[in-house]
Amino acid sequence: MAARAEGNDSLKKALHEAEMEIRQLHATIGALRHELEQQRADKEEAIQQAVAGAQGEIKQLHGTVRALRDELESLQASKHDAVQKVNADAAIEITDMRRTATVLRDQMETLKRDCDDRVAGIERTARGELKELQDTARHLRLELEKAHGR
Repeated sequence: MAARAEGNDSLKKALHEAEMEIRQLHATIGALRHELEQQRADKEEAIQQAVAGAQGEIKQLHGTVRALRDELESLQASKHDAVQKVNADAAIEITDMRRTATVLRDQMETLKRDCDDRVAGIERTARGELKELQDTARHLRLELEKAHGR
C-alpha cells in the first residue's frame, strides 16, 4: 500500500505538474496571442498611417501638377498673345512699308517724267537753236559768197 500511495502521490504530483505546465502553456498562448494581435494592430495602424501619408502626398502632388499645368497654360496663352501681337505689328509695318514704297515709286516716276520732259524740252530747244544757227550760218555763208563774188 505504501508503494501504491507513493505511486499515487507521484501520479498526483505528475498530474499537478502537467496541469501547471498546461496552465503555463495556456498563459503563454494567451500572451503570444495578445502579442500577435497587438503586432497585427500595430501593423494595421502603420499601414493606415502609410496609406494616409501616401494619400496626402498624392493629393499634394495632384495640386502641384494642377498648379504647374495652369502655369504652363498661362505661359502658352501669353506666348500665343505675344506671337499674335508681333504678327499684327509686323503686318502693320509691312503695310506701311508697302504704302511708303508705292508713294516713293510714284514720286520717282513723277520725277523721271519731269526730268524726261525737261530733257526733251532742252533737246527740242537745242535742236531749234542748232537749226537756227545752221540757217544763220548758211545765210551768212551765202551773203559772204555773194559779197566775194562767187
